[in-house]
Amino acid sequence: METRMQLIDDTLAALSVAAPQSFSNLAVYPLIAPAGLDPDYLVLERGSHPKELLAPGIREYRQTFFKPYRLIYRIVGQRVHVYLIVDGRRDMQGLLARRLLGA
Repeated sequence: METRMQLIDDTLAALSVAAPQSFSNLAVYPLIAPAGLDPDYLVLERGSHPKELLAPGIREYRQTFFKPYRLIYRIVGQRVHVYLIVDGRRDMQGLLARRLLGA
């Protein structure tokens, strides 16, 4: 598991995100890669707020689904910070509290 997460982390660290192109509820974030890599896109549907974070009033995080996985992210300026890629069948309340809120 650590190897996959390290690969994801290394790949995301090498990219920068250009200004989003939006239409309706779809946003496309062009990924700018170092020279020599093929262009690609990261599509975030301006995902919903995780319901586990709405109760305490936290609305800065978004989520999207790749069944069974859930991707929790936050957009800060022109950067997308991915906080979790997790199996959505887990205890999300506890996991989000530990990872995002430091509980």
